[in-house]
Amino acid sequence: MKVTTEGCILGAWIASTSPKRILDIGTGTGLLSLMLAQRYDCPIEAVEIDKLTANQAQSNFQNSKWKNRLTIHPLDINDFVQKSTKSFDLIVSNPPFFSSNFKSKNAAKNLAVHDEYLPQGMLLTSIKSTLTENGKAFIIYPEYEADQIKKIADEYGLHATEALVIKNKPGSTVFRKIIALTKKLPLEKPAQELHIRNGQNEFTQEYVDLLKPFYLHL
Repeated sequence: MKVTTEGCILGAWIASTSPKRILDIGTGTGLLSLMLAQRYDCPIEAVEIDKLTANQAQSNFQNSKWKNRLTIHPLDINDFVQKSTKSFDLIVSNPPFFSSNFKSKNAAKNLAVHDEYLPQGMLLTSIKSTLTENGKAFIIYPEYEADQIKKIADEYGLHATEALVIKNKPGSTVFRKIIALTKKLPLEKPAQELHIRNGQNEFTQEYVDLLKPFYLHL
């Protein structure tokens, strides 16, 4: 469960207006929850199906200055939705996306990266059930999966309002896409584009400006 570039970009790019409660679906070791705790002064609840990973997230939460606002639930998201009566103004997820039958021998890794453990329909249903009427959800996927979830979101009563297209360098293929979803039918904004590095293989200024509040050295 390493700290990934796409996870950091997602946590930094998310924008919300003073959320009262945040939900992190598939938190892993808690990266997104910790980044959002740094930005928003509200309770954050994180759901992680793998118990060992959830224990690591709990340890990370307890060793942070925001521990009193962070809660980990070692549950399947369906179980969490059935048990919880809360709604959330901001929902985030860096979900698994591999659909191949070829899996590693590491069960925890399979949970983290294979979408059968959190298929898009289940994720959208969970978001619809827990998102406030004026709330917003942010999901990050590779390009194909991002375009796919954008197409089917309407079937679940959710609508894409904005997107960030992430590329390693100008002219390269799409590395990841962040999709923002709401319950209200919005006027969709043109997708933004972020390049991690420039033609000289140096970090771009836009990448540095986005991540600098979270990195010790950049």
